[in-house]
Amino acid sequence: MTELRKHVEELGLQDHVTVDKLDVLDARDIAAVSDSDFDTFVSNAAIGDCGPLAEIPVELVRRTFETNVFANLELTQRVIRTWVDAGTAGRIVIVSSMGGMLIAFGLGPYCATKHALEAIAATLRD
Repeated sequence: MTELRKHVEELGLQDHVTVDKLDVLDARDIAAVSDSDFDTFVSNAAIGDCGPLAEIPVELVRRTFETNVFANLELTQRVIRTWVDAGTAGRIVIVSSMGGMLIAFGLGPYCATKHALEAIAATLRD
């Protein structure tokens, strides 16, 4: 955040761009941002537990899906509802990765969540 804030200042955009931290699993962070006035939302939250998919504990896979998919979707829906209710035109950017198009040994849970995000983003776009 520090580097991004510094870059925003260097560009002279500090009156137009707010850089803030948001943990998608932290109710306080979500409540704090819910009252903010913004028209661009970048969904970039992700974690990635690694290991052979046949051996990785399902609980770790669930946690990865909770963070990377469900929490992102829930927050994105909240943003959309807020904008629709207020008549705000906004832009949502959902950050995925190459893991959303490819697979890699040991990264099954991560890639699966990024595949899901690709589908969610395409569906929302349409």
